[in-house]
Amino acid sequence: MAEGVRPAIILLILITAMAISPGCLSTVFGAPPVYNTPVIVTPSPETPATIQPVAEMALVPDDLPRSYSMKDRSIISYDETGQITRELGWMGGYRVVYLRLDHESDDITGIRQVIGIYPPESINRVYKIEREALLGQANGARLYEIPFPKIGSNSIAIRVIEPGDPRDLVVYSILFTKNNVCEQITMGGTATDYETLKSIAIRAADKIR
Repeated sequence: MAEGVRPAIILLILITAMAISPGCLSTVFGAPPVYNTPVIVTPSPETPATIQPVAEMALVPDDLPRSYSMKDRSIISYDETGQITRELGWMGGYRVVYLRLDHESDDITGIRQVIGIYPPESINRVYKIEREALLGQANGARLYEIPFPKIGSNSIAIRVIEPGDPRDLVVYSILFTKNNVCEQITMGGTATDYETLKSIAIRAADKIR
């Protein structure tokens, strides 16, 4: 294979595997399922509200291993969100993407963080929908729920292995809520490390005040 072609193909596979829609109502496999019934919000008056700017919750280069470089960082616009996100009272969001590239070893690994802020009374419903989407949208891939320490109010981690992939590319995704914030942090590519991702997720949760 010509030099430069193989890394490009790997990057395309990685981006496809990590594709997630904005607003933290999504999965590592694409857009969330369509819900035809009205969204029922479970009141959670005890949930505190986060008032800090959403950008302050985003991962910065010092939160990741030095081998990762920032690929994209952006606030999420209202026009990017879907109907169910808006019904749940989405108040704002942020997205960052980091990549690690090593052309000599054909290593391309990425980490993506999506943050969504909701009214406190909606956050339990947001987590329930996200969790169902993560566990139910594998599209034929091998999916495993794996142990993860509880952070915030709710948290879950999964490992996904795409069927028939000759490189055995793995995608890890961690979903958690803290206060009225929902975050999904995903790692995928040729050299994934769950322990590293777990440490990054804990740092991300610590940023929410």
